[in-house]
Amino acid sequence: MAGRRASAQAWLRGYRDAAATVGAKATLELSFADGKPERLPGLAADLVGRGVQAIVAVDEPSFKAASAAAGSRPVLVGSIVTPIDLVPREVELLSALRPKLSRVAVLVNPANSSHRPFFDAIGAAATRKGWAALGVEIEHAIDLPAAFEDMRANNIGAVVIADDGLFSQDALQIAVLGRQRRMATVGQQRSYVDAGCLLSCGEDPEPLFRSLATEVDRILKGGKPGEPAAFRPARVPIVINRGTAKAIGVAIPPAVRKSASFVEGG
Repeated sequence: MAGRRASAQAWLRGYRDAAATVGAKATLELSFADGKPERLPGLAADLVGRGVQAIVAVDEPSFKAASAAAGSRPVLVGSIVTPIDLVPREVELLSALRPKLSRVAVLVNPANSSHRPFFDAIGAAATRKGWAALGVEIEHAIDLPAAFEDMRANNIGAVVIADDGLFSQDALQIAVLGRQRRMATVGQQRSYVDAGCLLSCGEDPEPLFRSLATEVDRILKGGKPGEPAAFRPARVPIVINRGTAKAIGVAIPPAVRKSASFVEGG
């Protein structure tokens, strides 16, 4: 994983749930780049050197590094793209929650090539709304405070977070920086809202990881690996942090209340 150990909890819960169901027994070797994607090739090579039978990658930088090092070992992919089909819903939600919004930023990791089409999709949807869209490239978590200051100077009213281990591991910092500057922060996993971001629009990763763990078990029992493929959400749960909405002055209209679930963050 590109993130820290804390970002692996959804994968571990999903794997253990599936393992308990199918009776899988395997030793897990966990490797984390701590938000430094340049470490991933070395970590992948180390796993191969330990004789692992399969490598699980849950973001694109990890997938690239694992694929380069894996040799004949299968690489199983949890997610390597940010679903573009979520963009229209995210933009409509922002429009409803921030009717006077005129400038939106997108946090992207330049090491993740799936972020370019995601930003382009946000930009196109923003243009249709009459908004300006700004891409903000972040390679290391230490750059986040300065980036949020630049966004405040550019009158950014909302920040959409492209899905990436680099950002999910620092969801709390992103949430705090956004609240301090009264920006609406939008992620694709509920963990962002639990950390204090305003809104999430995307699937819970644990069911995806349970499916992936079942595939790991099948391969370890001698099954042939399928082609690497990214999982896409079948539905789009919406979660809103009421405490953050109140803190940044966002009123939740009735139509959004009907389709969303809520956490009572302070």
